[in-house]
Amino acid sequence: MGKVHLFFPEIGGDLIFELKPDGSFLGKASMEAGNDLIGSWKVEGELLICEGTAEKSSQVIIVKFNKKTGKVESMNVDGNEMPIEDQIPEGEDGLYFKKN
Repeated sequence: MGKVHLFFPEIGGDLIFELKPDGSFLGKASMEAGNDLIGSWKVEGELLICEGTAEKSSQVIIVKFNKKTGKVESMNVDGNEMPIEDQIPEGEDGLYFKKN
């Protein structure tokens, strides 16, 4: 599977997911060093869904993105939908994961 990378321009931070063949993943955020996200991923239709728990904060985070385009469809932290529209750079149509 490999690594996918998402950059948040508004906060100048990165989110990197290492997707493993066994359905597990490790997520690292430059904004929260040492609070790695450990969880699992699955495919549902066009979406790749990563659900994990942060090591230190114990927050449950769910990220859904299009498996072909990488476009982020939703981000949810502890049951609260995150407003990804606020993170989209001007002139862009969305946030996108890119393969490393």
